[in-house]
Amino acid sequence: MTPGEKNRTLDGIRDCLRNYPEAESLPGDWEKYLIEAHREHINRDAALGRGVPCEFGRKPGWVTVEQGGGGIFVHLWSLEAQKNPEARAAMQNLEGCLAAVLHLSKVWLRLTTPHEIHRRKGWQLLNGN
Repeated sequence: MTPGEKNRTLDGIRDCLRNYPEAESLPGDWEKYLIEAHREHINRDAALGRGVPCEFGRKPGWVTVEQGGGGIFVHLWSLEAQKNPEARAAMQNLEGCLAAVLHLSKVWLRLTTPHEIHRRKGWQLLNGN
């Protein structure tokens, strides 16, 4: 993935998150933390992951943007979505927008919390360890 392709992908991710119906649940500095941090390391091949809290169906969740040798990936996390259809539908709604930007195989719905994976990989998680 060229730097130009990465920048266009990051623009698309940013636009999906800006237009997400629950965008107000994202922290005020989410763009700097999730998008601009990756632009600063646009040529990086080693994995870089950054996550922020958000809501899916008014239930707690997180969004992680990962950049690695295979390109850019987005992880949508919510333990509540296992049992809450509204949370699951909200995740799938955002997944649909992101799949138009990234190949669907690069958007992952995770029905758990991100804390252990972030800690193990050394990724930063805003407001959550």
